[in-house]
Amino acid sequence: MCSINHDLKAIYFHIPKVGGLYIEKVLQKFYNFETYYITADNHSDYFDEKDNIKNNINKISEFKGFLNIRTKGIYRYFINSKNFNYISNMNEEKWKSYKKFTFVRNPYERCVSAYKYLKLYKNDILLENYLTNTSILNNYEYVHLIISQHEHIINNNNIIEFDFIGKFENLNEELISILLKLGINEMKHLYYIENNIIINSYEETEKKYLKNNFMNDNVIKLINNLFENDFKMFNYIIYN
Repeated sequence: MCSINHDLKAIYFHIPKVGGLYIEKVLQKFYNFETYYITADNHSDYFDEKDNIKNNINKISEFKGFLNIRTKGIYRYFINSKNFNYISNMNEEKWKSYKKFTFVRNPYERCVSAYKYLKLYKNDILLENYLTNTSILNNYEYVHLIISQHEHIINNNNIIEFDFIGKFENLNEELISILLKLGINEMKHLYYIENNIIINSYEETEKKYLKNNFMNDNVIKLINNLFENDFKMFNYIIYN
């Protein structure tokens, strides 16, 4: 998802399972951001070449939207879409000059959150099996569970060009910090914080916490490999 405020010249990108619905609501309700949910004109470019949906026009219509992709990530999905740029009044110069921000999350926590959110456990299939055999996931499940946070926010040159990257684990404080840097001096959403409205709870990640019904040593190794760039780029501890 993408939220834009042209007056502030600011763009927020929502990485799946990183508290984005809360952030979107705050930005829309209090700070005049507009959020866009689209199917790009080049939507079929975001399927894997081996995916038979790629070459099946009739079937593509069943998998519309930026949350039904398997390659390249959400940032590139938006910046390379002609119809999105037209609808949102964006152009190349604005993409370069506007302040861009997003939030990231501990990869272990995010993976478990996606597994629970998608209710994949109801299929009696362990998280380990999904991470080992990703072909059994549909596109919506894939974009939430498999595409890394790093992959979601790099540009066409594989570079991260975001001005601010906040941490989910410190969401409220870092969102306020970002808003201040954007020139917003009056925090209008403090009521949400004071009353704990739509705040995703965070539990300190420790290895003993990870060893539950969803996690085991093999899953931890799979997550370490799948999201290696996330650990490195966003300074999260890797458990071995």
